[in-house]
This record gives sequence, structure tokens and C-alpha cells, in this order.
Amino acid sequence: MRTPTLTWICLIALSLPVNAEEFQVHQFERRALTEDYFSEGASLGDLNQDGKPDVVHGPFWWEGPEFSQRHEIYPSKPQNRRGYSDNFFSWVYDFNGDGWNDVLTAGLPGTPGFIFENPGRDKLDQHWKKHKVFAQVGNESPQFVDLVGDARPELVCARDGVFGYLSFDPKQPFAEQTLHVISGKITDTPFGHGLGVGDMNGDGRQDLLYKDGWLEQPKSIEGDPLWVVHAYPFSGAGGGDMFAYDIDGDGDNDVITSLQAHAFGLAWYEQVAEGDQIQFKKHLIMGEKPDDNPYGVRFTELHSLALHDMDGDGLKDIVTGKTYWSHHDRSPMWDAGAVVYWFKLERTKEGVNWIPYLADGEAGIGRQLTVGDLNGDQIPDIVVGGMKGCHVLLQSVATVSEAEWSAAQPKQPIEMAEGLSPEQAAARMTVPKGFRATLAAGEPLVHQPVAFTIDHRGRLWIAEAYTYPNRAADGKGSDKIVILEDTDGDGSFESRKVFIEGLNLVSGLEVGFGGVWVGAPPYLMFIPDQDGDDVPDPVVKGATAQAVQFPADVPAGATVLLDGFGWQDTHETLNAFIWGPDGWLYGCHGVFTHSKVGKPGTPDSERQGLNAGVWRYHPTKHQFEVFSNGTSNPWGVDFNDRGQAFITACVIPHLWHMVQGGRYHRQGGQHFNPYTFDDIKTIADHAHYVGNLADHAWWGHEPHAPSDTLAAGGGHAHCGAMIYLGDNWPAEYRNQIYMHNVHGNRINECRLERSGSGYIGKRAPDTMIANDRWFRGINLKYGPDGSVYLIDWYDKNACHRTNPEIWDRTNGRVYNIAYGTPDAATKASQKQSMAKLAGGKPADLVDLLHHPNEWYVRMSRRRLQEQLTMSPGGTAQSVEVKNLLQSHFQQAEGMTQKLRLLWTIHSVVGISPDLTTKLLDSTGPESEYLRAWAIQLELEDKVLSADQLVKLAALAKSDPSPVVRLYLASALQRLPLDQRWGVAEGLLSRAEDAKDHNLPLVIWYGVEPLVVADPQRAIALAKSSQLEKVSRYIVRRAASAIEPLNAAIEWMSQSTETATQSMLLEEIGKAFEGRVNIPQPAAWTPAYEKLLQSPDANVQAKADQIAVAFGDKRILPRMRSTLADAKAPLEKRQKALELLVKGRDTEAAGVILLALDQAELRSTALRALAAYDDAKIPSAILTRYGQLTETEKRDAINTLVSRPVSAGKLFDAIEKKDVPRT
Repeated sequence: MRTPTLTWICLIALSLPVNAEEFQVHQFERRALTEDYFSEGASLGDLNQDGKPDVVHGPFWWEGPEFSQRHEIYPSKPQNRRGYSDNFFSWVYDFNGDGWNDVLTAGLPGTPGFIFENPGRDKLDQHWKKHKVFAQVGNESPQFVDLVGDARPELVCARDGVFGYLSFDPKQPFAEQTLHVISGKITDTPFGHGLGVGDMNGDGRQDLLYKDGWLEQPKSIEGDPLWVVHAYPFSGAGGGDMFAYDIDGDGDNDVITSLQAHAFGLAWYEQVAEGDQIQFKKHLIMGEKPDDNPYGVRFTELHSLALHDMDGDGLKDIVTGKTYWSHHDRSPMWDAGAVVYWFKLERTKEGVNWIPYLADGEAGIGRQLTVGDLNGDQIPDIVVGGMKGCHVLLQSVATVSEAEWSAAQPKQPIEMAEGLSPEQAAARMTVPKGFRATLAAGEPLVHQPVAFTIDHRGRLWIAEAYTYPNRAADGKGSDKIVILEDTDGDGSFESRKVFIEGLNLVSGLEVGFGGVWVGAPPYLMFIPDQDGDDVPDPVVKGATAQAVQFPADVPAGATVLLDGFGWQDTHETLNAFIWGPDGWLYGCHGVFTHSKVGKPGTPDSERQGLNAGVWRYHPTKHQFEVFSNGTSNPWGVDFNDRGQAFITACVIPHLWHMVQGGRYHRQGGQHFNPYTFDDIKTIADHAHYVGNLADHAWWGHEPHAPSDTLAAGGGHAHCGAMIYLGDNWPAEYRNQIYMHNVHGNRINECRLERSGSGYIGKRAPDTMIANDRWFRGINLKYGPDGSVYLIDWYDKNACHRTNPEIWDRTNGRVYNIAYGTPDAATKASQKQSMAKLAGGKPADLVDLLHHPNEWYVRMSRRRLQEQLTMSPGGTAQSVEVKNLLQSHFQQAEGMTQKLRLLWTIHSVVGISPDLTTKLLDSTGPESEYLRAWAIQLELEDKVLSADQLVKLAALAKSDPSPVVRLYLASALQRLPLDQRWGVAEGLLSRAEDAKDHNLPLVIWYGVEPLVVADPQRAIALAKSSQLEKVSRYIVRRAASAIEPLNAAIEWMSQSTETATQSMLLEEIGKAFEGRVNIPQPAAWTPAYEKLLQSPDANVQAKADQIAVAFGDKRILPRMRSTLADAKAPLEKRQKALELLVKGRDTEAAGVILLALDQAELRSTALRALAAYDDAKIPSAILTRYGQLTETEKRDAINTLVSRPVSAGKLFDAIEKKDVPRT
């Protein structure tokens, strides 16, 4: 059979440069052969005589080098991860010399070993003949290696406390073998740890290594003499595979071993001579603490190791990893990442180094890992098997730039500092080779920077948050907005100008359209500066005053655009303002602040609720929308060059692709729509911390981040978001997302890779490490020269706390990160572009839409939008700009240019119906984005023509792009209900989207209100849907109202498929959870009769549950009969009792009394009897009281005291001392 292959590429492991000009990267591509648990190991060998290695894992083998064709060696059965597999190890070898490799297996230590005989070419798809060859294979690291020099491998293991080996006679290879005993009882069995083979004394003979020393092989093994024991405590608890290898190049073999197979430690033991005796000196490679490794690497459960030259330098390296769930949840760091590492051996004049390279972050290892060339490229690959399934890690080599090579090398941590001056802090930062970090501004020019933006003159506008962490009394705010300017062009800012002060709890800032946009809850305000003199404009005489809650907090001349923004959690307010590609102002909002947003004076019933997500506001139409709901406390949003929105978050996973109308995983609370049922999850395939989240959420204290978490990225708290689209950093940084890591004092990078309708966020090397515990980056943006500016709150406190006295308001910094040094031509080009931008001529601004630095594109688009919406120069100017834009659009090459121009046309002059039609019909490379954006932009006003609606329905059925289908799914929520059906039907016909990250849920969010609007049509939609999740949710939603529920039950009656009936019953049951007194629809009466005739017992059982929820009395006699039947299976009687209790059967007292004599039913029965007023109950309970358990006695007392009569009987029994008083 064929099985799917999953792929993951790790770009972190790199080799040293092969010469002065060439740098090579060793990257690993993970392929999951199976993600089910079948075995604790995996091996390789040629099983089909094609000359190519195949992979063996448990009952299966996969044909190399593609590993897509799977064969079964013996009947397969997934193993229980709560226990252990019946297959631990496998080795490939031709035992009978017929030219076909067989497979030797060993299971749980202490169980038999078997050889599965290869049946040959014509029978490879049949099960192989099984031969028991040994009764008990002991030790958890048995070795299959030529131990005694006979040119054949022996199985080296233990039994009954002794070490020995099995030597397979080629004449009788499948006979049960005899153990050649080589030691006395010196080892633990069957579960001993630590075993290996190697020549320790240089005599040319292999010796045996074990955790407590080594056994010297004698000159002659005739007669099975015992081997000489040389005791040495290599590892007290015992590790995994052990190796003898000349690590330091001094001519004698040293020892490599993990120290605890289920805990910490990896070491090598240097062989040293003391007279005629061999002794050892321990060198720790990795220990219990990150500080035990020079690179801060730490992981546990190194149950298997391999020794192999991974990079072709002639020295053997260590390959190992974390044995996922080796002792389930009993090992330290049991829930940390399932990593695979290789430790490169490096010999220097100073000694030996082991450089750790991450090969994979998800596969982990089991009890056996194997290294070999799987695809014939002469480069070693890794095969692992364990509780996470079986994976091959295919290694490849690519030549990269020196900067890429240097950036990805493992870094030894720099000692962390704190309390530095601005200049010292900038100097201490670590950035990739070729980059430089410099101070752009520090105190006293800037303090408490909480938000910033860059205007079209290249100046920084910074919001200084002195009032935080508590909102001040009305009119008592102390926050400022300041303007910093680099007057001499040297890259640092010398000029500071206060634009406004006295703001209260400022949190958001952007400039444009003749003023400043300010977020300061409860307000989104606009402070005009139409003449651009950096002074707020005076109050316009006769202007209408806004009705506001805190009038003294609104500066003179400012307009309150929106109010109702909450500040219950003052670090989760409206924030991270940015102009979107569509001309709207976007921002974020946190989960524990509850807002009801509207224009001042709007009644509550007409306001929009918001407590987590992304919102937007149109600067000229003055419309507010919640763009997407959910996540935690996002404090950064940006767009890539396809206009896709991404945010970063805290506590929950850190990276999200935000889709219009999407609902996302929340840190807390419920979605506004109770019928959401499920939400969209993170796109990150990694976390920036190790272990449990609770260990990293520093509420109320400020510990130092542990080294392993620093190695993973620094912690769970992120602030700011920038997708780099500038022209200064190297090309590989473009379109990737960058964010501050608050606890890790650094900038994280995630690589954004397309996947289906969305993206996957991959871990990339950190872009900047501050090496300063007080660095608190808030946001970052690229500027006119393509370099990146970042603001630093700079404080010893990392987490939000409301005590105003703990915060240091004396400091704040702005840094710049640039690549290289610009030459004269670059500076001249930038000067020319800035001049065009400042001049503001439409032709120049349109030309700048093609600039390689997106900063100019965004500025030009906004300036054009301002010119034509604020002070239009009449029809002539509008026509001029429109013609310019259309001409450039028609001639544009590449999707980036086309989208830039499309967004500008929309924002400035509007898209004509003819252009929309052309866009929807567009073809060619990446044209999917033109069609997608045509849909979103056309529906901005939530109105479509009849022809456009027909076109969207057709696209839903036939468009090949999941991106287009995602935009259509978002469009559903913007269409009137009666216009959604055609698009929904088309989208739900696309079976290929069933597993997409976004599509099923976004479609559901648009379909959900249709269920109540037209139940029959909605159920028909569920019947025809190729997306099972949406079908299920339609049924679950239908079960919340009588008419839709009736329609769903009618479908149940009509269906002859048990799978459909079961699905319907499951979803109705989920909808009924927590509900009582559910009305019974008319369709249920015949449906229940039919369901009870189902051949599927599960369907019958589920139908009974629904019947009870409806109060359907037809079920009760049957349940009473089942409960009364002492011969009925216990589980059926338990279920019957449960349903009788739920169904409040008034006639069940008698049969429930009978259940008192069944121990497994007694507690439930005792509690159930409290509902019945039956004279037999008190005596029945009291006569059995002495035989009850303590729990049952409590249940009995509670039931007896629930009614006066039975309570009296209880008191009588107490008086008679039949029942103790206590």
C-alpha cells in the first residue's frame, strides 16, 4: 500500500566552509513514513535486491529511495503509547545465505528474538515466515555487530544478569540459538541500560562496553571462557548505545555514552594510562543544566546513539536525540521538543569540541536509530522510529553565502548584562554577519516608547507612555507624542519636538491624512495638523463638539472618531496601528480588555464587541470593522507583498495568519458567536520556549529565561510585527516576519511558507540578540533606506503589572539594524526618491509604486489617497491619476507590481466594474491573488451586482486556487444571507479543501446563519458537502432550534447509511450537551423507530441518548428491562441505569433497588434513588448499610436525608445503633 509522506526541512545544521570562498549547509528533510506507533526503532537494508536501502520499522518495510511503497512483514497493529511496543529493534541481514536479506527483531527487553525469513522476489507482499531464535533478549541497547571476528554479526545482549552473544550458524540460522556467556551476573536484566562494542586496549579484538566498565575479549574464545572485567563507572543508571573511538586523536580509543537513558547526560571518557592500567577522564558534553554545554543545549532521554561521520570531514560525529515518551510522563522534560541532534567532533590545539546541530525538531528518536546513505548521494541520512512513528531525515548539502553560513552556526551564549547606557546596549547586540546594530536615539531624546511610525520625511513619531500602567483621572494624563529627526543624515536622531502632551494611556499611533491617529482608550482620536507645521491645528470655529466620556482627555481640536475601547487590562488596549494595502487603518486588540466600539453617542445595541483580534477603520469613509476575532494579546500586525495579514501574540502560540472574517484560538473567554464550534489555530510549527507554558508565564516575578528556552527563541511573549519588504537587508530576509521576544531580549524570525490557502511559520535563526536582560522591544519597522528601526521600552520588568512605582520612566531607546554600508549611488538614489515623495507630484508618486523598498510604495499610495480624498483638484486631477495608474497596471510585470497598483487604484480612484470583471477572469502565474483581491475589494461595501454574484458562485465551483476559495469564504460573511447559497454550494463541493488549515472553518463561519434562515436548504447543503467538518457543524447548529432540528432528523430517517446516521446523532448529541427540556420535533417519532432497527449497536446507543434528551418515554421500559436483567452485560446495565436517571423515569425505583446488589452499579443507584418517594427505599438502603464502602455510605446518607420519611428512618437506625453517628 502507499502511505502519505510529510516533509519538514531543517536548515540549521551547517558544515564548516570547505575553502575560503565556499560555504556549505547540511540540511535535513524530514519524511514521515508513518505517524502511528509500531516500534521503538528503525533500521535499513536492501530487502528487494534492487541495490537500494529500504527502511524497516516494526511490521513494515518501505522501498527506498522514495519510501512511498509500504509492505507488511507480519500482521500490523498500532501499539498503545500508554504502554510499550512488542517490537523494539530490527536488524537486516542474510542469515541463510540465499541472497535475500532477512529481518532479526527483538521486542520489549526480556522477550524472545525472532528472525523473519525473506520469502523472495515473488512473495514480498506476503507475510514472512517467523522463526524464534532466542527466548530472552535482555538489555535496552542490544548490539548486532561482528564481536568475535568471524566476519558475521553476533547479537550481543544479556539474560539472567549475564552478558553474552548469539552466533548464528549459517547451516541452521533459524534454529533457536544458544547464548555464549561471557560474564558472571554483573548486569540488570531484562531492562539493563547501556551496551556497546569496541576495542579498548588496542589488541585488535572487540571488547564489550557496559555502564559499569568493559569486558576484555580473550585471545581465544574456544570453550566460552568468561571475559576479564575492568570496572569503571561510566554511567550509574545506564544510558544507550556505547562506543569506543579515538576522539582526541592520541591513538587509543575513548568511550562515548549517554549517562541516563531516561534523564540527562552525554559524555565522553578520555582513555588515560596509569602504569599498566587503563583509566578514564570524564568530559561532559551535555548535562542537567544548559550551562553544562557551551552552547546551552539540553535535552533528556538519550536512549539511542549512533557514531558516524555526518559531514565528510573524516571524523565520526555523535547522532542522538530525545526518545519521545521513553518513560511516558515520568522523565524530566518529558514534554519538551522531540529533537534529533548531531554533535560534530572538532579537534583543535586546545582540545576537543562537540558542536551541536539540530537535525530535526519533531521526529525524536526511539530505542534504535540508524545512520546510512538512503538515496545514493554519498551523504549519510538518519532513520528514526519510536512513539512518534517512523521518519527518515534525508541530508543534503548546498552552497550558501558566508552570511547565511555564519548566521546559522550554533552560538555560544554571551553573558547577559543589564542596566546599560544606550550606547553600551547598542554595542552589546549580536546580529548576523554583515549587519550592524547602532543607536538611533536614547534618553533624554526618548522615554517610554510604546508606539512609533515613520512619516514621509523619514522622521520618527513616537508615543511616550508615562501614564501606564494605570489610566489617570480625566485630564491628568502625562503621555506625549514626540517627533525625532535626523537633521544631518548620519543615521542618528538629534532633534526632538513635542507634538502634543497630556494624553491619557496612549497605546497606538499613526500619521496621515493631515493629522495624527491616536489610540488612547476609550478613544480612537484624530488630531489634525493640516498645514504640517508639527503643531496641532486650533479648534475650528463652529465645529460640532463630540459627546465624550472624558472631555478633558480630548485635546483641543481633536476629533473622537470612535469610543468604547476598554482598558480593563491596560496592556491589552488598541495598538499597533498600520496602514493596510487597501487604504484602511489596521490595529490590534487584546483578549482581557472588553470593548464595545462605535461612534460617540452610538447606543450599546449598535456597537461592535471586541476583545481580541484585528480591527480596521477607513480614514475617509469613517467605517469601523472587526477584521478578525481571537488570539491573545497581539501587539503587532503587518502585511506581506501579497497583502496577507500576520500578527504575533503572547502566551498562546506566537504566529497567526489573519484572514478576513476568521475566528482564532483564544487565550481565554468565548467567541462572540456561540456557534463557532472550532477556531483557526496557529501557523507556527514551533514554539520559542521549552517545556510547560506555566514555567514561562512570569506573572508577578521576573526570573531569568533558562538556556534551553533561550536556544528555542527566548520565551512565549512577543511584541511587534514586521514583514521585511525593504531593500537593504539581503534577499533571503524579504517577506519573512520578525518580532520582538520580550523575555528572550531579542528579535525572532519566522519563515513564511505557503501551504494550501495559507502559510506555515518555520523557525529561523534569531535576527538580533540584545544580550541585555532589560531590553524590551515593542515594535520594529523598515524605513526609507531599507534599514530597520526598533523601539525599546528598556526596563528591568518584563511583564505587565499595575504597580506604577516599579516602572522606570527615565529611559527609552531607538536602535537601527542595517546591512552593510550604503555606497554613494545608493545614497543618491534614496535622496532622489525622498525628493519625489516630498514633492508629491502624482506622476512621481505613481513611479514610486515600483520602488524595491515597500516603504516608498506605502507612503506613495497613502499620499495619493490623501490628495484625491482630502483636497481633490477637480475632475482633471482625478482623471490624470486614474489614467496613470491604469497605464502602469497594464504594463506592470510580476504579481508584486500588479498588486501594488491594484491596491492603489482601489484606494485612490476606485475599481471600475470592467476592471473587476477582468481581474476575476485573470490567468497566468500567481493570478490567483488578482482574483482573490478583486473579491475582497469589490465586497468592501458589501454590495454585488447579479452578474458578479453569478461569477463568484462559478469561481467557488471551479477556481483552482485555494487562495481564491479562501477569499470567497471570507466574502460569505459580507453577503446578504439570500446571496450566500451559490457561493457556499460551490465551496462545499471542493473535497480537496477538507484538510486545509483555514477553508473549512472560514466557510462554516459564513454558512452558519443560513442554517436557521432556511433549514431545509441548509440540510441539503450538508448532504452534498464534501467537507465533513462543515456538514457536521450544520447539523450541530440545526440542533439548536426546533425547525432546523426537524430537518436534520428527517435526513436521518431518509438515510440508509449507518455512518451518516452516526454522524447526525453525534452532532445532535453535542448540541444537546448542558441543555434540558429540549422540545421533541415531529420527525423524531418515526426516526427513533428506524434507528432502533439499525444493525449498528452504536447507532442504537446514540439514538437512546437522544431519546432521553427529548424525554421520549418509549425508551424507558426497555432500559428498565435491561437493568433488571442480571445476565445482561455489565456495561449495558450501567448505560441503562444512566439513561433511566437522565430520563427521570418515575417507574424505575423497583429496578434501581435491584441494582443495589451489583457493586459496579451501587453508587449510581444510591444517588438515583434520591429522586423517588418509595417506601421500600429506606429499608433497602439501611439493611445493606454495613456492607457499603465509605463513598457508598456518603451516597446512602445523602439519599436518605433528601426526604422527611427516609430521614426519619435514618435517625431511627442511628438511635438503634444500626448506623454509626459519625
